[in-house]
Amino acid sequence: MGVRRLLEGNTSGQETGDRRREQALKTPIPNPQSPIPDSQSTFTPVRRGFYLESIMEIIGELLAVSNAILYSFSNIFNRRALDRMDKDSGMIVTLIVNNVIYALGLTGIYLAGKWAPLQAGALIWFVLAGALTSFLGRYLLFESVRVNGPSRAGTYKVASPVFTLFIGMFIIGEQVNRGSLTGALISLAGLYIISAQDFFRQEDGKEKGKKRHAVNTGVLIGLASGLAFAMGIAARKVGLEIWPSAVGGAFLGSLTATVLTFISYGAKKKSVPWKKLMGKDSVNYVYSGVCTGVAILCFFVALQYATVTITNVVASLEPLFTIVLSYLILRKKERITKSLVGGALLVTIGAALIFIY
Repeated sequence: MGVRRLLEGNTSGQETGDRRREQALKTPIPNPQSPIPDSQSTFTPVRRGFYLESIMEIIGELLAVSNAILYSFSNIFNRRALDRMDKDSGMIVTLIVNNVIYALGLTGIYLAGKWAPLQAGALIWFVLAGALTSFLGRYLLFESVRVNGPSRAGTYKVASPVFTLFIGMFIIGEQVNRGSLTGALISLAGLYIISAQDFFRQEDGKEKGKKRHAVNTGVLIGLASGLAFAMGIAARKVGLEIWPSAVGGAFLGSLTATVLTFISYGAKKKSVPWKKLMGKDSVNYVYSGVCTGVAILCFFVALQYATVTITNVVASLEPLFTIVLSYLILRKKERITKSLVGGALLVTIGAALIFIY
């Protein structure tokens, strides 16, 4: 259960919604045919409350679906953008767009009177989470999309709960139940199906006419991106326990990644190509940034209305949506195989089991 809490993040609003639903369901509903005076009848308000809770839960589930679809579109836009612009430029464009979206979200929270004062102890955890997810994880994801294609890259990323589970087991010392462990094994089987065929590739050897086997770095990059996201999610969870502001944490993480991206430009002795970033070649990165920023907001709002399990399980459908979109939009730019579809399905099922248990 401790590992599951690592994956869940801030759920206080969702838990309140669950209690309201349970209270509504436990309230006795009288027989509508009984002669109860209007002043004593509770049938109408109870039914109204039940329907309202059901509608809000459906909205939460739709937002969770939107989260998965938006991330899938982001993978597609990243693939199209990489044909025109390098991933370093893409980091800047997507992060700036994310910062704007998170700032607008925080403004809305402040105007609604739901602002929670920043706790200093949470700062280091959100900075660490941003460095691992929005900076390192995204950079590796871009490279994975370029090398592996969006569908495979999305599958590696969604496998992050497996890494989070193992972090909980071997580093934090959490106990893992059989259901979660079964889910992890199923996800690993899916990753094996996707990766095994392409893990080793033949290259020209030193001697003419001879071939040698070399490790496909694309697989390693994809797995590394999943690991980076897993560690970042764990760090974000700790930060949320200190400062329960999911949007604020995402904003701090995004700002951290933006600073690190500019530092990386300086380390590479490169200047930021602002004119190019303002041109039409960056439009797909802009779309990607909008998708990721709105997707995260959809996920956090979904947690307020739907259960944590349903929200996470639906969000893990991202690779399956990406495969469909890749087939419809990219056509021949990505190789869609039976092993890819089967492996992605197993990874999704495994991730779902981890969240359920």
